[in-house]
Order: sequence, then structure tokens, then C-alpha cells
Amino acid sequence: MQEKFSQINTHEDVRNLLTASERINLFPDILKNFIKNGFKAELIKQNPKRKVFRLENKTDSFYLKIFQKQIFPFGILRFYPEKEFDAAKKLQKNNIPVINYLAWGKIKEGGFCISEGIKALPARQFFFSTLIHDPQKTEKFLNNLALMVKMLHEKNFIHPDLHLGNILVRINDEKLFLPDPWGIKQKSSLKKIDKAKLAVPWMELRGSLPDEVLIRYMKKTNMTTPENTENLFGFAAKIYNQKFNHNKKKLSTRILSGKSKFATAVKLENGLCHFRHSNWFSPPENMTIEQNWKMIEFDSIDESKKIWLDSFLKQPPENNPPQAWLIRNDGKANLYYRIK
Repeated sequence: MQEKFSQINTHEDVRNLLTASERINLFPDILKNFIKNGFKAELIKQNPKRKVFRLENKTDSFYLKIFQKQIFPFGILRFYPEKEFDAAKKLQKNNIPVINYLAWGKIKEGGFCISEGIKALPARQFFFSTLIHDPQKTEKFLNNLALMVKMLHEKNFIHPDLHLGNILVRINDEKLFLPDPWGIKQKSSLKKIDKAKLAVPWMELRGSLPDEVLIRYMKKTNMTTPENTENLFGFAAKIYNQKFNHNKKKLSTRILSGKSKFATAVKLENGLCHFRHSNWFSPPENMTIEQNWKMIEFDSIDESKKIWLDSFLKQPPENNPPQAWLIRNDGKANLYYRIK
């Protein structure tokens, strides 16, 4: 186990890690053949605690998650790769759709786990890029979402971070899957706060769909009686907003930085312009002010900044938020909106 978290960065590093198969627990033949036949490894996500590689060849794809060493004694009590693997297998045993995990293993300072890849999009992207303009597909998606939550609830599973970015939609049949089962646990029964956490995807859709529509599909989860669903919806919205408000200062700093998932700032000839990302946090292809956008001019930068921030922080979100915020060289500011 010579590899360290900081030393695994390239395709060759990944290949060397995986060819040492004696360190890998539950190493199925499909994975052995994949490694034997050759593959490409691409680093697609990383932070100080975790790296994610996409492994691909002509026929198959897998995801390799590598975890930094945990502080003692947590590495003994809850070794991340093994716990994530075990959580996935427990969900599978209860017939809850989750990405198939194949193996986990240890490195000198940390560990890793491997899961199968599927052709899918995050539910947030799938909804906002496609479904919002297709009522029939939206109905199917909401039914599938209700079914997934119903299954979690019936088996008394709590999910610490269930949101639309943590749900995948398989392209060929639009079936939903859970991609990151870390932290999912089974209890003897669920409390109201647990049910509120399972309702977070509905909270993320507020403002894009009427509350009465969301409540109608939430009834299908059977998390409570039909007559109490509106009460649970309101409680979930309260908890969601409290958490959101608690993080407002941190979110504001990230938004104004111009280097976040929310917006990107670029220098233009007449000032610094912040461009809004899509609802699934993808930056615009062209960082340019469109000619058909409506412009509102402000003598005060602070006034325009407040409106810009509120467009990200209001719950539920605005229907037509500003797409760009130009801080002009002359000390004034412009906000730009799409014409409805």
C-alpha cells in the first residue's frame, strides 16, 4: 500500500492502484476483465478529502472514488469506502435503486471504492434543461421521484443529503438512481425531521412548479396521510429555509466571488460582469451580454448588488432572475434580464 491520496492523480497512478488486486475487497470478474483489457482514467472531481475518476473503455465505464485518510479514530469507526459500499448493498437488498458498487480497498493513507457507471444526468439538470418544457415527462419524473422517496420511507431509510444533484436519471428509461449512498442509514422508524429531509427535492422545485402540484405528488410518497401532506410540506419548507438562511453569509461570499457554481465574473471593456450559471450550475457557453436582454441601470452598485444576491437567495426562487450584473468602470451598475 504505497499509494497516498496526494499521489494518485494520473491514469498511470490509477492503473497501478487497481492492478494490485490483492488489496481490493469483493473484486468481481467484470472489474478484473476491465482492468486487464485496458482503460482510460479521467479525474472529474476533487476536493481536499476526495477525488473521483471516471474509468472507461469501449464497452464499460466505472467510477473510482479515492478518500483522504480520516482523523483517528474515525478511520476505524467509519471507514468511508467500506461504509459507502455497505450502504449501497443494503439499499440493493431492500430493492431501492442505487448505483451498483463493485469493490472497496485501502491505500497507505486512505481508501477507495469502485461503482458501475450508467449513462445518466443529475436530476437537477434533467429537470431544468428538459422537463420544465415537457409536461408529460415532468409527470413521469415526479411520479418516479415520489416512488423513490416512498421506497426509502417504507424501509425507514434516512438520507442525510437527498437533493436533485444527488439523484441520477438514467437516459434510456428515465429511471432514478441514488449515486452516493454514504450516510444513508436504516432506522426502526422515521421522525418528522427525517421525512422533511426526504422532501428536499420538492423544496428545490418550488418556484418552478406550483406548490399544489408538488404537494399532490408528495402525497404519493405515503410519508403521511393525504390530509397531513400539506402540513408536512410546510414543515419541510420551514426546515429547508432555516438551513438555507443559516448559510446565507457563506453563500453570499461565494456568489460575489465570481468563481463559484452560481456565477462567473469576467472583465469586459466597460467593467466587471458577473454571469449567472444555469439552474443546474453550468456556466454559459459565451460570457457575453445578449442584445435582447432587458437592461436596468443603477446609480448605486450596492443597490444592484442586493438585487443580484437576492435573486440567488430568495426562497422560493424568482421566475425571471437577472442573468448578468455589470459593475461599470464609471461607478454605476447594470442588471440584465431575459425578456419574458
